[in-house]
Amino acid sequence: MFLTSRALGSFSRPKTLTRGFAALNGTHFREPDPSKPRLVLAYSGGLDTSCQLSWLAKEKGYEVCAYIADLGQDDTLDQSAIDAIREKAEISGAYAFYCEDLKEDFVENYVFKSIQASALYEGRYLLGTSIARPCISKRQVEICKAEKATHISHGSTGKGNDQVRFELAYLGMDPTLTCVTMWRDPEYLETFQGRLDLIDYAEREGIPVSATKKVSFRYRCACGLSLRRACPLTDRRPRPPPPPPPPARLAAARARTCTCDASEDENCMHISYESGELEDPAFPGHTQEYPAEMWKKTTPLEDTPDTPCNLTIDFVKGNPVKVTNVDDGTVVTGSLDLFLYLNKVGGEHGVGREDIVENRFVGMKSRGCYECPGGAILYRSHLDLETLCMDREVMRIRDGLTVKFSELAYNGFWFTCVAAHRLPAAPRHATRTPHARSSRTFAADSHLSDSNPYARSPEMTFLRSTMELSQKAVTGSVDVRLFKGNVINRGRSSPFSLYNQDLVSMDIEGGFNAEMSTGFIQTLSTRLKASAARDLTVDAAEAQA
Repeated sequence: MFLTSRALGSFSRPKTLTRGFAALNGTHFREPDPSKPRLVLAYSGGLDTSCQLSWLAKEKGYEVCAYIADLGQDDTLDQSAIDAIREKAEISGAYAFYCEDLKEDFVENYVFKSIQASALYEGRYLLGTSIARPCISKRQVEICKAEKATHISHGSTGKGNDQVRFELAYLGMDPTLTCVTMWRDPEYLETFQGRLDLIDYAEREGIPVSATKKVSFRYRCACGLSLRRACPLTDRRPRPPPPPPPPARLAAARARTCTCDASEDENCMHISYESGELEDPAFPGHTQEYPAEMWKKTTPLEDTPDTPCNLTIDFVKGNPVKVTNVDDGTVVTGSLDLFLYLNKVGGEHGVGREDIVENRFVGMKSRGCYECPGGAILYRSHLDLETLCMDREVMRIRDGLTVKFSELAYNGFWFTCVAAHRLPAAPRHATRTPHARSSRTFAADSHLSDSNPYARSPEMTFLRSTMELSQKAVTGSVDVRLFKGNVINRGRSSPFSLYNQDLVSMDIEGGFNAEMSTGFIQTLSTRLKASAARDLTVDAAEAQA
C-alpha cells in the first residue's frame, strides 16, 4: 500500500511512493513568526473553520497552517475550487496551506479494510464518516511534524462523535501535540452565539462569505434565529434571545447563505445528512418529503432504469481488484477507479440509501441519512463470497468480532501511540514559486504508515490481524445485479471454495454415508433429552409444593 498526493497545480494521476513515505505539498504565503506556537487546523474553507482560523491567528496568537484533505468531496473537485479555498485561508490569516489528495489512501487503507471486516455499525451504517477521520488525522499529524507544529485543531462541535475521533487519532499518533478546540473554548462560545455572529466577524475581517458551503451543517435557520432553542453550534442554551436583527441585515444574511436546514458530510465513500428537519426522527413520514438538497449520490427509485445492471466483481484475499460490467463490457481495475465506478452505477440504480437512528459514542441518539452506493455493493458481494470460502466456525467468530471492529471504528479507536516522544520533523526542500511565495515538498515520517501495526490502537491491531487472517482464502468472483435499489446476488465462484457439489447433491451419493446421520442425530439429541427430563422433575416438584 502507498499514500498518494497531488501537487496543487496538477491533476495528473498520483505517483507511487515507496517505503511508506508520503510527499506533502504545501504553499507557504509567508514565513511564520518564530516567537509564536504553530498550529495545524483541519480546514474546510467554510464559514466556521475560516472564522476559527482567523480567531486562532489574531486572538489566540498562533501561527496557523490550514490543511484540507481531498477525500473526493465536491469542495475539491477542480483546481479553481482548491485555489479559492487556498486564497480564503490566506485572507483568514494562515501562513501556509495544504490540500492533500488522500482518496486512494482512504479507499485502500480504510474503506477496503472495513469491507474486509464486514463492518456495519449497529447492523446498518457502513462507517463512511467514521473511517474518514483517522485518514484525515494521520496526514494532519504528518504535516504537524513537517511544520514543527506543537498544536493541532479541528472544527468539530462538542456534541458529536468527530471531536472524539479526531483527538484520539491526534493523541494516539503523537501524544505531545496539544489539541485546541474552539467549540469548547468559553471565550469563543461567548463571542459566537449564532451564524450571524460568524458572518459579522467574517465581514469585519474581510473573509469572503460567499465561498461558504451551500448547505449548512450546524444551524436550524440560515438567518441565525434558531437561538430560541438550544443552539447546536454552541451546544448550550443561550442567554435571553437577542433582539431581532434589522431587516436590512437579515435580508443581506439570507441572501448570502442557504436556507437549507440539513447538514452534510461528503467523501468518495458516502454522504451523510443530519440536523435541521432530520432531527425529528418521524420526518418525513408519509405526508412530507426529504429536503430537495439531499440524495446527491443516488437516483430516486421511481427514476431508476427499468433495465438492471449486471456486474462481476473479483476479489483477492477479501480486497476487490476488478469490476466487469457484463452488459456493456466495461472493465475497471485499480482500487480508487473501481470504487468510483461502483458509486456511479450503484447511484444510477438507487443503491445504498439508509435512514437510521444511531447511538453516538458521546451518549445520545442521533438521526442520520446516508448514501453509500459503492460501499453497499462491495459489502453484499464480499459477504456472499465469504459464505463460499470461509469455514463456518471461523465465520461465526469473525461475525462476533465484526461488531467490536465496527464499534471501535465508529468511536475513533484506530490509532495508538507510536512513541513516547515526538518523532523528528521531516527535512524541507524549498523552491520558489510565482508571487514570491514558497512551495515546499516534505518527506513525511514513515512511522505513521498504515502498514505499521504499532500505529493502530492495541484492540484494532488485534482485530485487523484477525480479520486479515480470515481473508486468506476469500478469493474469487461474485455476480450481482443492481435493480431498483437492490443488490441481488446471482452467483459466486472461487478456486478455494469449500462447497462440494457432489457432496450436497440430491441426485448422487457423492461420498456421504447417510446411514451415519442416525448416530449423529442421536448424539445431538442427548442434551435435549436430559433437559426435557430435568424439566419434568422440576414441574413435578412445583406441583407437589
